[in-house]
Amino acid sequence: MIKKIALLVLTFVFVLGLASCTAEPAEKTNLSVFFVPSRDNATLVQGISFLPALLKAELAELGYDFETVSVYVGTTYEAVGEALDAGTADIGFIPGGTYAVYSDGENMDVALTATRGGLSKDSAVAKDWNDGLATTSDTANQVNFYRSIGIVGQTTKGRELAAIINGGGNITWDDLQDAKIGVQSVTSSSGRVYPSLLFKALYGFTLSDIPTANLIALSGYGAAASALASGSV
Repeated sequence: MIKKIALLVLTFVFVLGLASCTAEPAEKTNLSVFFVPSRDNATLVQGISFLPALLKAELAELGYDFETVSVYVGTTYEAVGEALDAGTADIGFIPGGTYAVYSDGENMDVALTATRGGLSKDSAVAKDWNDGLATTSDTANQVNFYRSIGIVGQTTKGRELAAIINGGGNITWDDLQDAKIGVQSVTSSSGRVYPSLLFKALYGFTLSDIPTANLIALSGYGAAASALASGSV
């Protein structure tokens, strides 16, 4: 039953990915929905506060009656993956990397994947995004990806790396050894997995090869911007 419900839920909410636990023998009266902390917790909680009432009403119209529908934001991407695998979460909105790590058993299954609206800019060259014009959503152009970008901050090391790029040079692996790099959860696609693959392609090493003390764990896009502004990374 839960797999079918998970499919129905995503007709109303569009995200990167969803996984659900296998059905329990007894019919459920309570439905739990988990989101990964891709943004600041308070912002996410506010943004999804309307979902319990909406989902309960819409599912009832489809013949699925729940006494309660609860929506949560996990502490980490991995916490949501573990909750799905353990059966303590019924539905999870997770990226592909998290699913790949926790889907090796039989307790989790994909119900539906979704595209997202594209953006007015779509360049692999970072400077193209800094043209002084607003980056706007393009809902008519649905895409199955989004761009990830590495940004240097205002620290002495950050300015050193910026000078290399602005001078037409290339940052080397040695240049990065004493740089503090902000990263997201280990299964975050944009904040860990693909940046690590990029490092592998550029240098033959991954983020795991950076000195551990220089990898600064962050939670969400807002935290990353704040860390840059404060000089933490």
